[in-house]
Amino acid sequence: MILGFFIQEYFHFPLKMILILIGTGFFGEILLYKYSRWFFLASCLFWVMLAGLVHYLTYQVPINTFRLVQETKVTYQGTIQCMNEKYYLSKIESFSGYRPILLLKNQEQDFDQFLFQRVEVTGIYRPFVACSNPGSVNLQTYWRRKRIFGEIQVYECRLINPNTFWNTMLFNLEQKRKALTQQWRKTLGEEYPYFTAMLWGEKDENFQQSTILLQETGIYHTFCVSGLHLTILGGVLLFLLQKIRCPKPLAVGISIFFCLLYLLFCSISPSAFRAFLMFALFLLTKKIGRNTLSIHFISIAFLVMFFLQPEIILHPGCQLSFLSTLAIILSIAQSQMLGQSSKFLRWILNSILLSTSVTLFTLPLLILNRFIFSSLIWTSNLILIPIAQLSIVMNFIGTLSSWIPSMTHFFSYLIRFLIRTLITLSRWSQNHIPHLVWQFDIENQRIFGWVLWLSLLFLIVCFIMKKTKIISMGSMILLSFVLVIFGCSTQSQVQIWVLDVGQGLAIVCISHNQAICIDTGGIIRTYGNTGHSILLPFLKNHNIHELQSIYFTHFHQDHTSGIQGLTEAYDIPGVYGR
Repeated sequence: MILGFFIQEYFHFPLKMILILIGTGFFGEILLYKYSRWFFLASCLFWVMLAGLVHYLTYQVPINTFRLVQETKVTYQGTIQCMNEKYYLSKIESFSGYRPILLLKNQEQDFDQFLFQRVEVTGIYRPFVACSNPGSVNLQTYWRRKRIFGEIQVYECRLINPNTFWNTMLFNLEQKRKALTQQWRKTLGEEYPYFTAMLWGEKDENFQQSTILLQETGIYHTFCVSGLHLTILGGVLLFLLQKIRCPKPLAVGISIFFCLLYLLFCSISPSAFRAFLMFALFLLTKKIGRNTLSIHFISIAFLVMFFLQPEIILHPGCQLSFLSTLAIILSIAQSQMLGQSSKFLRWILNSILLSTSVTLFTLPLLILNRFIFSSLIWTSNLILIPIAQLSIVMNFIGTLSSWIPSMTHFFSYLIRFLIRTLITLSRWSQNHIPHLVWQFDIENQRIFGWVLWLSLLFLIVCFIMKKTKIISMGSMILLSFVLVIFGCSTQSQVQIWVLDVGQGLAIVCISHNQAICIDTGGIIRTYGNTGHSILLPFLKNHNIHELQSIYFTHFHQDHTSGIQGLTEAYDIPGVYGR
């Protein structure tokens, strides 16, 4: 199905052809069931084209529809939602099936009063601008992964009555979440941004300042709603209910219900939904006595999520989640060989094995998506992750006891202590523990990342195979790959780049770790100042440490606006122009 989704992504088959091929595969399965080879081919054709149909309904139908109305005045009815301080129009009623999402823009409009309400929005529809440069983010691709196909410059927004039962329930939960937010904001102070990020995934500007620290120490995922949070919440509830001798089916049902409420508190973000689905399947399969950590379990979870939210295939978080789960399954199978060791030694070895397995499976995706890899994940799993898990537990208990003032006062001190300890130890680890950090948005470090992954893969295969001839042949192949990778990475000493900065101009001349700019671009809609959004990521991508000078062909705004971001990051000896 993944193959079919990506085939349709790149080849864009028309709807008639997709339906014909689905019918061919379906009837082929019926007629050729006696012939295993032809039955297999017919089955592959059916599922591949079924995934292609899902892609067509999810992406091509909205894209074709919005292409007809770009830069025109439109009116849509839907529901307003908020995530990370941005407002969206979802459940657009003029679409059926997989409904697209649109970003709402109007700084003077108070969208907060319309949260989880049925509204009618009128404004100018604009697609996201495609602006692809080395090191920078193409916002068209970025938003497309979230099934968000453009933005509306809102002129008018009004309520539509009556509201649906589902929206009313979400609205009430949102009001309770805001009340809790205001209560904990006063009691936690500086630790509040970490508390909200860890509890329901809300990340404000204050939290974003610590993103690099948390990524480098390998604990950033604990501040995103994931399977860890659902496992802790559901596990604690299930444990308490079983202690009071609650019937097991009822205990499982109550645990899943409270996890669903928690999912709604998190505004049903894709990562939270993915975690809830996998946790619910885990409890249900465990109740009926099936193997809860198996390939079948992952396959069922993936299929359900794919048909409900097809965009997860393009989402890096989902890809990393499934690969990490697969790595955990394999590491658990291998950890059974450590049964003769002491508990403490077994815990350390299991942690190291788990970190190594997850790294091996996820490193290619980290490189392709230009994330950060840090060797501190091995020490973090032993020291920082247990503290983060304890903090998550205290966050849940403190939130549930918010209606008792004395308990709130006690847990606020405890939560602040745990978060301060976690951040302090993270900074200490970053500054005092020798470690390797690769930022894969830098081209050279991506090359070394691929070499590391190929080397680890080769060593593990050699350890499993234990055959001299295969090891010798594999060594030659690995050496050839490394030489090809480094050969392809060699670049001329002097490079000249013309960057895509919209209407303006920006040329960068690079020599080793130094650069000269001719013009700096202007301001692009949705990207903002090109100095911040395009030139700085480009220079970082090429590991430029010194910007020698900037030359302006003329002082028009679309050639000079980007200088602000460059002067903030570099000490530029000279700026010239005429």
